[in-house]
Amino acid sequence: MKYHLATLLSLSLLVSGCAAFDKIQSGVDSIQTAKAILDQTGHHTVIVAGYGTPVKGNPTYQKYIKQVATYVENEVNGVNSVVFTGGYTDDANLSEAESMNSYFNSLVDTTALQTRGVKIYKEECAIVSWQNISHSQELLAEQGLTPTLVTLFGDQDRADKLKTFAVYKFNLSSGLPDNVTDLVNRSVNAATVDYQGFDFGDSVDSADERKAKFAAEVLGAYDTNIGNELLGKRLSEWSTTYGYDVADNLVKQGCSQYAGF
Repeated sequence: MKYHLATLLSLSLLVSGCAAFDKIQSGVDSIQTAKAILDQTGHHTVIVAGYGTPVKGNPTYQKYIKQVATYVENEVNGVNSVVFTGGYTDDANLSEAESMNSYFNSLVDTTALQTRGVKIYKEECAIVSWQNISHSQELLAEQGLTPTLVTLFGDQDRADKLKTFAVYKFNLSSGLPDNVTDLVNRSVNAATVDYQGFDFGDSVDSADERKAKFAAEVLGAYDTNIGNELLGKRLSEWSTTYGYDVADNLVKQGCSQYAGF
């Protein structure tokens, strides 16, 4: 069944109060509890979500990346890999990932990180929250990496979305199970997900609006039709705002999943 954007908000509000939404929230807690019981040690990855490309000259954005740099350089945190994730949005020639990575490199001792074995990756195709997570997990998997600890850096207002997507993606890499017991039983990695929230200070959404958007993105992450409509809307809005065909440029930059938008 194809859902249309005209009905998306009402669907979102409905999901936020239904059993499916409760399953998502309780599932996060259950996976985290299972991980604590297993007491695994292993690979610690840090995923840094982008918020546009202008890091240099933007004091708030710079503070965000400085927070990432401080965390990664602290050996106590035991970071093994970092993924900067964000596609080509406001700048057709510069990805959010590259902009963040470049500023990060200006702050840290890259040689020291290399000596410690810390690997840095860029994921340059994501334009929505669930893609930040799914593309990062897939990139790491291609490198043969299976994290047991995932630390997310992102806007505090996106904490619920990013953490939920990460718990499911890094533990299941598939759709929602029928119940929480199945979710735990099907967990293949039991990765702990931590969140380092950052206040960008520019949110105008109420708590209810944030919850509705969260529910809408959950639907989009697990329903291809809804997901494509959300992506199409985002791409259309950005093309108008930034004055160029964002989807076409993403394809030219190697992000083939946007062909046809």
